[in-house]
Amino acid sequence: MAGIVPLLLDAIRVQLYTKLITEVSSSDPTKATVVKIGKFQDDPLKDNIYAAISPGDPERLEWADGIVTLESMQNVGFNIDPREVGGGEVWWRRGIVQVGTYFITQRYTETQAITYAHTFLARLENALQNTPVAGIEDTYGERAVLLFVSGNQFSETGGPPNQYIWRGKVWWQVLTERP
Repeated sequence: MAGIVPLLLDAIRVQLYTKLITEVSSSDPTKATVVKIGKFQDDPLKDNIYAAISPGDPERLEWADGIVTLESMQNVGFNIDPREVGGGEVWWRRGIVQVGTYFITQRYTETQAITYAHTFLARLENALQNTPVAGIEDTYGERAVLLFVSGNQFSETGGPPNQYIWRGKVWWQVLTERP
């Protein structure tokens, strides 16, 4: 038995692992070292490029799951009726990918670090947007339809002369149909 959220998290994990680790050359400085479900709590000096997938966003409580017309739902330019005659509802299931690039031991210049950090972010957003979720169905009949990447927050937190850290998050939401 499973609800839709853990199934979505696992589909995202598989997609990101494939696109950020498996399909990236070992010599590529933007290859991720960790893709996981749950909060990143490892040593960023050892695992310096990571993506950690979570439902919701504890820092942004309005980023909650809910029926598509819930007032706090972000308008992604995709309008749909929330309920059908005879039953059924359409919901947003939402979450984040916590992202980090810790370029400390590599001794990159600031220009290199910015380029590598944003290359990783772009690869992650592309992989996330293309996660195959259509048709994923839980034990209770809730079925995923489409995943949207809704935004990101990514900023430099390290500094000169050569210890550059870029951290942030990417927001995603999945349109689902509930019986």
